Amino acid sequence: MKTRTRYLLALTSLVLFLVASSVATASPPDRRFAVTYARVVPSSSGPHLVVRVKGPAKKVRIRITMLRSNHVLRVASRWVATNHRVRVPRLTIPVQITNLRIRVLGHVG
Repeated sequence: MKTRTRYLLALTSLVLFLVASSVATASPPDRRFAVTYARVVPSSSGPHLVVRVKGPAKKVRIRITMLRSNHVLRVASRWVATNHRVRVPRLTIPVQITNLRIRVLGHVG
């Protein structure tokens, strides 16, 4: 019984250490960038996503999470130009998608 308790204690401390170290290395979101416009536009070749991201950099990487009733069906990340309305390249939106979440991941100076 003591061996089992020691094992659980060691495992718990390892998990807590890993969680604490991952939280410490995570960077906060950059407040200079914001998604100001996002629309799904229908077209003859299928719907596509048009976004506008404001920020000081020329390009920014965004993550698009596609959901259906709060269940993630697909995640994609793409580079888009900032301060313009742009069509997100190479992104197909399935018919089942009911919600899109867009988040800024990173930027290029």
